[in-house]
Amino acid sequence: MEQPRLSAPIVNAAVLAVDKFLTAEDRSLAMLEMCIGTNLASRDLECSFGANQVESYDPDNAFKPVVAGTGVFRLYGEQAPTTVYSSAPYEVAFAPEVFLGSRPLEDVYAFGATYALLYRNAGTPVISIEALPFRGGATNEGEPLLVARTIPADEALSLLDSQYMVPFTIDQPGGGTEVRYVELHRFLLSVKRFTPDTPGLTEIQAHFADKRATRAWGGFADEPGSVYFSPASVSHWKTQVSQASEAATALYNFVSEWVNLGVWEPDFLSYWTTYIADMPTRLKEYLLDELSIILP
Repeated sequence: MEQPRLSAPIVNAAVLAVDKFLTAEDRSLAMLEMCIGTNLASRDLECSFGANQVESYDPDNAFKPVVAGTGVFRLYGEQAPTTVYSSAPYEVAFAPEVFLGSRPLEDVYAFGATYALLYRNAGTPVISIEALPFRGGATNEGEPLLVARTIPADEALSLLDSQYMVPFTIDQPGGGTEVRYVELHRFLLSVKRFTPDTPGLTEIQAHFADKRATRAWGGFADEPGSVYFSPASVSHWKTQVSQASEAATALYNFVSEWVNLGVWEPDFLSYWTTYIADMPTRLKEYLLDELSIILP
């Protein structure tokens, strides 16, 4: 192999595929926790119900493309859930300027996410629903990420789960401490025309990818649901755990064999120190977490 570094994107794709598989395992656990009405793991913050993307009922939000409704959240160690936006208009909306800035734009895609934010202000827990654009830069510190609207929307949606969507760095709001957050949605804004000075001429269509894992609230109040659906959820979760374990083991063996190939000159670490620019971010993280290989 003359350029063995070209194999890195293939290995990275395998890592990303198993990541999605492990996400499915967590969603299966969330379904089980919802069925039995209790959580089986300790979390700082979890979405118990709601917080969905909704159509706005408030005229003041008519030109805002991202709207989230009332949600029920549970804090670590608390039995009673907390409701966010429990009074009219029962929603929170975000103007396009949050994701696009203040300059006019045409024929672009923009990307972002909504999330539930927990922090403590003078010792009192505060929960709110917030939104941020995905930005450029290695730590999401740059300008909002925009892509020309030259590809279909479904292809642009697939970018929401790509390695280029860098996780947020959440600042401490209002001097708050112990900041925690859980992602609710990722979204794509298809911008035909954005005219911040004349909102009535703006044309933006929002496409949402649901990232919620509602869990541990309510359970089934009726006997048929409890008798039939709860056992099925237990069985499904056990199957997912088994399959996820097999997938994680297979991935570990695959990446280990790749690392131990004899094509790296003079050795794997030295080779990738030279070609570190070609190492995908997620694969670099996997090598550190699973194989204790530290790359620059």
